[in-house]
Amino acid sequence: MIIVAGLVIINLGLVLSVAYPFESSYHDTERCKDRLNIYDLNNESTYSLDGAVYVNGGLLRNVTSTVSSDGAWKERRVVDFSYHEESEIREEYHPSSDGPTYIRREVPTRRFAEMNRSFQNERRLEVVKAIEGNNTSVFLLRENTTENSLDFNPNGVLLGLCTVSYEEASIGQDTIHLKPEPGWYHGDYRVTSASGTVQVEPDTGNVMSANISFERTSFEQTYADYLHASMIENNQDTIRITYQFNPGTHDVESPTWVEEIKNES
Repeated sequence: MIIVAGLVIINLGLVLSVAYPFESSYHDTERCKDRLNIYDLNNESTYSLDGAVYVNGGLLRNVTSTVSSDGAWKERRVVDFSYHEESEIREEYHPSSDGPTYIRREVPTRRFAEMNRSFQNERRLEVVKAIEGNNTSVFLLRENTTENSLDFNPNGVLLGLCTVSYEEASIGQDTIHLKPEPGWYHGDYRVTSASGTVQVEPDTGNVMSANISFERTSFEQTYADYLHASMIENNQDTIRITYQFNPGTHDVESPTWVEEIKNES
């Protein structure tokens, strides 16, 4: 009986070691930040990019940017607050010539008064038009600044890529293809059903494109917490991240709402 009990304990330990790893088996997302350049563009001064993060099929955030060789640029960011069933949109446009940056902000109406005060208190901002709606409100703004370039922002899309680590899928002369790794991660979450690839430029580490998806289960600390989160609470999210970076010269067209700001002046 003692021998049988001992074998049961050993087998149970082996099962748990596979299901719930030792500390040394955790994936480290810091490795991702070493492989992917998500903080700058290594002197790429003209480009277009488009990236998005989806959670359980719904858009969480989206960013599109275009910068031309003559200095013109525009950017559009969407952030969804699913817990309020609402979103915020920020659009900016700067023409090639020196002058102001034009801004359009779309916010939930419950934040209209707060945002209006904030904009009015900004020295460089001029509130050209404020439209208070039933559900969403729109601000048309003009920013007078000497900083006419678009500073690259890693945004939530690129940062989201580094919630997982990667292994090499294939290596070419011009690109490295990486695939997300399933497993246990520091921060108490587990990644399963990982698929897709991230395409990286070998010399710079610049992310050229990405299309990945995975299931993420968050839990407290123990394996029992994980089982409770995955089987009872169903605390799982399906995450998909897409990204496309295109270096080179691109035309930047003025958005239609810019004319409305100019006509109000």
